[in-house]
Amino acid sequence: MDPVTHGLSSWLVSRAGFNRISPHATTILIFAGLLPDLDMLSIFGGPQAYLLFHHTVTHSLLGAVLLALAIAAAFYLLDRRGGDNSVATRVGRNEEPISLQSALALSASGVALHVLLDVCGTDGVRLLWPFNGHFYSWDLLPFIDPIIQFLLLAGIALPSLVRLVSDEIGERRRARPPIRGAVLALICMAAYIGLRADLHSRAVNLLLSHDYHGNIPTIAGAFPEGNSPFSWRGVASTQNTIEVADLLLAGGEPFKADNTVTNFKPDPSAALSAAQQAKVSREFLVAARFPIANIETTDTGYQFTMHDLRFPEDSADPLNLRAVVNLNFENQVISQALVRQSSWLSWL
Repeated sequence: MDPVTHGLSSWLVSRAGFNRISPHATTILIFAGLLPDLDMLSIFGGPQAYLLFHHTVTHSLLGAVLLALAIAAAFYLLDRRGGDNSVATRVGRNEEPISLQSALALSASGVALHVLLDVCGTDGVRLLWPFNGHFYSWDLLPFIDPIIQFLLLAGIALPSLVRLVSDEIGERRRARPPIRGAVLALICMAAYIGLRADLHSRAVNLLLSHDYHGNIPTIAGAFPEGNSPFSWRGVASTQNTIEVADLLLAGGEPFKADNTVTNFKPDPSAALSAAQQAKVSREFLVAARFPIANIETTDTGYQFTMHDLRFPEDSADPLNLRAVVNLNFENQVISQALVRQSSWLSWL
């Protein structure tokens, strides 16, 4: 998910009671909730670097543990430099420096929340890296979900607004800020994700319950599309085709299997096998969910272009890549490259 959502989520968790652990809880949680996205810097290394490192090192279980330990140690040491240099002294408060256990609990919570939200997205997370390169993804949330952002902002802002109104009408301020608003917002957020999980399951079952021009689907996927939780991009793979459809699970016309966009899989061949064994193809196929190959004959041989049909053609997602492999007539690789489709990133 986007960094704004990660930052707001960590802030809301702090407001839900974690800020009672330490005066520095909000800072640690937000820092830990944002730092895993350091792997987004791999985008500056080009499509291949981004494909290899995005949601890999800092999003794996091993990387998350090491990252949480590093963040906790950094804040613990910073707050224990002693004497006039301690954080507590500099801000003029009479408080104990943060314990290592508290710093670790906060940093681990922030990192874990970040990874959990990204697993709910569609890009996938290599949880078992470096032992296994498989991407784990629940395909429930788009990269930016305005409903989740609204719930997060409401949980953060409304309690403060209520306290401000209470002060204006002369009500006595509570000794500690209320946490019910933040907790309620987190519950609503969890319920919303649960709703999306139910709709996702319905979309996948709908795709699998039909045949497509006489072909039975063997696997199907549904990916959030647009701002509505009822809109999904459905993809169903049969023996010979991959079908793509826009699904609207509330209102609109019923789903009709005959109205899908049909993409035909290429016939098995020595040239196809050679193209799939190219380095960029192997890297691409690890991340791709519904790969399809297009084959063209050139003056020197064949050109294979592979892309992932979970992404619309014009998707700006940096993972919307093309693996392009050129072969000669002897099925030897002449050139290979990963090409980014989104034009606004072409300068990278």
